[in-house]
Amino acid sequence: MRHLLTALTVIFASAAAGVCVLWSLGSLSAWRRISYDPVLDSLYRYLIIVGATGLVYRFARLYAAAAPPAALDRPETWRAWAYLRWVALSVVVAWLFAAWPPVSADTVAEEVMKRTDNFLKGYAALLIVGLLGTFVGVKQAALKREPKQ
Repeated sequence: MRHLLTALTVIFASAAAGVCVLWSLGSLSAWRRISYDPVLDSLYRYLIIVGATGLVYRFARLYAAAAPPAALDRPETWRAWAYLRWVALSVVVAWLFAAWPPVSADTVAEEVMKRTDNFLKGYAALLIVGLLGTFVGVKQAALKREPKQ
């Protein structure tokens, strides 16, 4: 219950801050006159991206922290493989993200550029967030391995 109350407080505070900025810039009245469909579509897209980023971080952290005991006998090798597995997974998922959905383009070069743009965005996002999660997971696994004093 406490976490929910904290989340709601943060959401309310961020919305209030946004309204205050719009008011101070004098664009609050313009905000009331615009069509909400494109704005809400964009907001939903960003919320999906933020949620997916959180899930990627959590998955990478848990995946790295769940190291088999035999792997921790050679921590340097296991650590390197944990990072390399995430790099490979990022490449595969980003390639699927770029290749799967149809792209509307007038020329082949434009289609290639859009697919390249989709790949680079997906790869960068997955790689950065996944490597951070893997780093935290590797640290957690190393702390579990150390004997308590």
